[in-house]
Amino acid sequence: MSFFKKALASIGIGSSTVDTRLSEDNLNPGELIKGVVQINGGNVEQEVNELYLKIYTQFLKKDGDNKTYVTYPLVKYRLTESFTIKPNSTREIPFSVQLPFFTPITVGKIKVWVQTELDISNAIDPNDRDYINVIPSLLCDEVFQSLSDLGFRLRDAECITSPRRFSTSSTYVQEFEFIPVRGPFANKLDELEVVILSVNENEVDILLEIDRKARNFGGFLSEMLELDESHVRLSITKDNAQDTKDIIYNIIQKHC
Repeated sequence: MSFFKKALASIGIGSSTVDTRLSEDNLNPGELIKGVVQINGGNVEQEVNELYLKIYTQFLKKDGDNKTYVTYPLVKYRLTESFTIKPNSTREIPFSVQLPFFTPITVGKIKVWVQTELDISNAIDPNDRDYINVIPSLLCDEVFQSLSDLGFRLRDAECITSPRRFSTSSTYVQEFEFIPVRGPFANKLDELEVVILSVNENEVDILLEIDRKARNFGGFLSEMLELDESHVRLSITKDNAQDTKDIIYNIIQKHC
């Protein structure tokens, strides 16, 4: 085996490559991600220690006036044990892994991707990135549809570092900013923030941050002192999902 071929492969030239093909890239949290990983041998024989499939997202971290996006691994799956890939050969490895329930919905600047990584001894590890479109779960969709029916429009969405006051073990939370453009709250609220604290197949736990409009001097004073907001935590489950619109309406109405 040529010394120079081995040396070049160690810095990624003529090394093995990896390509992941997903069966479907529009997925709900909790669904299975299915596909095939194709590994193409390079110019030399190489030992693959492990093959990993990782799911990543990003969240916004605020430190004073500084804002940075942090890449965050949601989950890591090991697909194979060690094996040898021969020169110019091809190996295909099918897989089926679960997209975590706490995967954020891909809206606005929020991105989620599947990254395939080969761990190759004495070489630069090749990888492949495939973006996926994460659709709201049935319960989250019920919340969003109810807000639309009540006259709210989505203005912005972001994943942010989970504030301590949210009392959640998650590293990040997903925050949706809605504004009332019609309906019963058009002249009562400045905005409504919906924060997804946790979600699974049976329940979604959310926080409503209700920002009232200032109507008089007292209202303007409250706004300056940030006393014009109410925070209400609630859960939508399979049992009460059909009442989601009424639940949200009654909560907002109570705090207007």
